[in-house]
Amino acid sequence: MASFLVETSVPRVRRREAREAGRRARAAAEELAGEGIRIRYVRTTILPEDEMCFHLFEAQSVEA
Repeated sequence: MASFLVETSVPRVRRREAREAGRRARAAAEELAGEGIRIRYVRTTILPEDEMCFHLFEAQSVEA
């Protein structure tokens, strides 16, 4: 499987929302995996000073 990094912008005041987005990303990957799609949530990294949030996935393809 290949690794895919999803980048999002997160204003400083919304760091809690970024953490919640990580939980939603994990739940979505688990749901897709339950449907037979080869995808795995790896982690979310929040860079508050840069107002960036990165979600790392492993998947068979970018379409997944």
